[in-house]
Amino acid sequence: MLSNNYSPIFSFIGVDKLLDCVEQRSTDYDCPIYFVRDDYLARKYAGFPIPDELEKLLPEMHKLCSEELLHEFLGKQKDWEKNVHIVLSDLFSLILENMINYQKVPQFHLYSCHDSSIMLLLFGLNVFDGCWPPFAADIIFELYTTASTSSPTTPSSSSSSTNLSIMKSNTLHSDNISLTNNNLNDLWFRLIYLGKPLSLKTLWDLSYSNHNHDLDHHQLSDYTMIPFIVLYEYINKAKKKL
Repeated sequence: MLSNNYSPIFSFIGVDKLLDCVEQRSTDYDCPIYFVRDDYLARKYAGFPIPDELEKLLPEMHKLCSEELLHEFLGKQKDWEKNVHIVLSDLFSLILENMINYQKVPQFHLYSCHDSSIMLLLFGLNVFDGCWPPFAADIIFELYTTASTSSPTTPSSSSSSTNLSIMKSNTLHSDNISLTNNNLNDLWFRLIYLGKPLSLKTLWDLSYSNHNHDLDHHQLSDYTMIPFIVLYEYINKAKKKL
């Protein structure tokens, strides 16, 4: 059963309770809560009035609707973590393909999608906050290359030090860069949602096979910038389990 901590919403729209009805067939009079949310948000952003009491309920409705749709897309809650990678397999593959083949494709890709797709992406990357994405939400996947410079106090033949502060996305098309599984460590990944970088600490798996970076973890304290290989292996490991 879904959370029933939404009694004010249930009372307002005339719903007694919500059930995990994966095995049950829908009926003609079923109305998902997110339909109600869509209707009222459309009225709000079109400049039409909505009941004052509903305005107070919208924050909880955003959470309830996301919970409802995750059940609809991913089945029972115990299966969400597994099923999200089945649902998003093609989309994750597209994202990785575009990033890995950055030399052969345009540097900038723009896609239009439903807000529920953004919600599933966030959930699949373990950064979902439980709230339905707001009106005109956006999510940006950024790929960077590491700029390495030789230390001025050592000979040029010595090992170089890495500086994230001078990473430039416009160097990604350099003809000197050849992306293979052996040099994925040269690439870094950032995820921006609603204009703010997200912490990707949950994707940082200390056991992943190619852990070989010049930067210590304390230099990535907020985890908004992580090695691209972390994302790469996270998605590939999930695909192998399907």
